[in-house]
Amino acid sequence: MAFQPDTDLKPVSPLNSGWIDHYFGIKAKNSTFFRESMAGISTFLALSYIFVVNPAILSNAGMDRSAVLFATITTSAIATLLMGLWARLPFVVAPGMEMNAYVAFFVIGALGFSWQQALGIVFWSSVIMVLATIAPIREKIIDCIPDAMKVGLAFSIGVFLILIALNISGVLVYEGVTLKSVGTLFDGKAYALLLGLALILVFDLLRVPGSVLIAIILTSFYCHKMGMAKEVSDPVELSSRMLAAIGALDLWVLLDPKSISVLVVLFVLEPGC
Repeated sequence: MAFQPDTDLKPVSPLNSGWIDHYFGIKAKNSTFFRESMAGISTFLALSYIFVVNPAILSNAGMDRSAVLFATITTSAIATLLMGLWARLPFVVAPGMEMNAYVAFFVIGALGFSWQQALGIVFWSSVIMVLATIAPIREKIIDCIPDAMKVGLAFSIGVFLILIALNISGVLVYEGVTLKSVGTLFDGKAYALLLGLALILVFDLLRVPGSVLIAIILTSFYCHKMGMAKEVSDPVELSSRMLAAIGALDLWVLLDPKSISVLVVLFVLEPGC
């Protein structure tokens, strides 16, 4: 008599045991494990550019690239895992590029704070945010901010980032924080800026997963071929340099009256946007 396999038996594994679906409510949300996995991979590809851009931005403020890369990866991983495993929400938590640019080019570059003092201001704004959340008065504070102001704050930060890009690409020339003159659109850096923007828009319209990352890679390849790549004075290293900035923040910066306005901006802008 030939052996007939029992078609009712199914291999037992963590993926089909049901505990994942029960904990995250995948079926209840009309989704599947495969779909959620692909969404996670696509989200990572779309946002992993911060691991390159964040050290590049903050290095302009005098911070070590290796230390910034370590901090970016560590904080992003821990915060995202907590958001997924504890809050059970499909959100990525990572440093905001707009706020990093604000700290690097305005708080440090224009106001004259050291990067240690800037980190201290960021720390105190986070403390206020945590206290406001525990109270809980955070939602009330956010609700008190008019929608027009929220849109205006987000718009102003967007314009601020555009001005930084135009400055780096040579389209606008600044002396400190003052606009000195208009550069040119007919230059390699300007072409790289336009190429990057065009690729992001096209890939986004085509719904290409990881559109931002792909656009950055292709634009970087173009810059390399055009000879625009330059030697980085402080390249990223897998060494003790990554831990050099731990505990380096200046908590006494709160005694400086100039820090209050920055503290308010950091506190209001993040939840407001």
